[in-house]
Amino acid sequence: MTWYQKHLYNETQKVIASTRCKICRKPIGENDYLSFEERYFHAHCLKRPTLEQYSTVKRR
Repeated sequence: MTWYQKHLYNETQKVIASTRCKICRKPIGENDYLSFEERYFHAHCLKRPTLEQYSTVKRR
């Protein structure tokens, strides 16, 4: 990797680290993240179970 590629990579990582997760609104930081359509999400936020999965009431 050339110096310029390393520089671009580091700048991109800084931008991603300062952006906020669209689910929990906390900075991405150095946590694992996933991107979708130029939006960044914490990996653990996307893996959280939803309330519907815990619902004991069956819908008809």
